[in-house]
Amino acid sequence: MSRSLRRACARLIRDLELPTPFDLTRFCHDLGVRRGRPLTLMEVDLPTALPCGMVAALDDRDIIFITAGLTGPHRDVVGLHEIGHLIAGHLADPLADPDAGRFVFKHLDPRLVRSINGRSNYSTPEEQQAEMIATMLFARIARFTAETQWSIAGGAGGVVDRISRSLGDGSSPGGP
Repeated sequence: MSRSLRRACARLIRDLELPTPFDLTRFCHDLGVRRGRPLTLMEVDLPTALPCGMVAALDDRDIIFITAGLTGPHRDVVGLHEIGHLIAGHLADPLADPDAGRFVFKHLDPRLVRSINGRSNYSTPEEQQAEMIATMLFARIARFTAETQWSIAGGAGGVVDRISRSLGDGSSPGGP
């Protein structure tokens, strides 16, 4: 992917705050508040003919659909990809993909849906941009919260302390 794409995506997400620890549902809520448009995450049984994630823009809110049962990083990346479409302002014709239209319209009043985007392949500039946004956001997720003090049994404290200092910020895991 091009440097100009990376720079453009970095500008779009520069000021976004991610919850720590990361929670996709909470991030959707917070982003909706920030954008002034509610953003809801719905986990549903998407038909196999459809991508594992879609975003629908309604007149008054946005909804991200992701395949029920996705967990961990896979779930987060799918959701972040769809968020990437919203952040980048991608809009698609609801009738462009008849399968997506039928699925979404089964859950929503068709008169309210302005657009639908689905995560399927990355051959278009919009899909590449959404994926780059998802990748950049995913890289910022703090998955683990460091403990400030640990108990280390068996006299291994010195070894762990040296490893921690060489990989970390110079503080000792065993505390002061």
